[in-house]
Amino acid sequence: MSNSVPINSVVASFHIVEFMAEAGGPVSITFLANAMGTNKPRIHRHLKTLVLLGYVRQDQSSLYFLTSKIRYISQATELSNYLVSLART
Repeated sequence: MSNSVPINSVVASFHIVEFMAEAGGPVSITFLANAMGTNKPRIHRHLKTLVLLGYVRQDQSSLYFLTSKIRYISQATELSNYLVSLART
């Protein structure tokens, strides 16, 4: 895997999700662009994809927030890790 080259758009989308999680509430495109040091059209394209996939929603004031789909992934991962640790004991 050391010769692997990351897909920049995937990396950017995960960074957006991480920034949104750290913000702890709805965020604007401007906030994300400033936090990531990039432009608003780039952020908008990523958010549009994340909305289509159901990981992000936009509220009536044009702010974006993470959906419960993100929490589901986190909980499923925690449960999986717990079950693996139980199996090892």
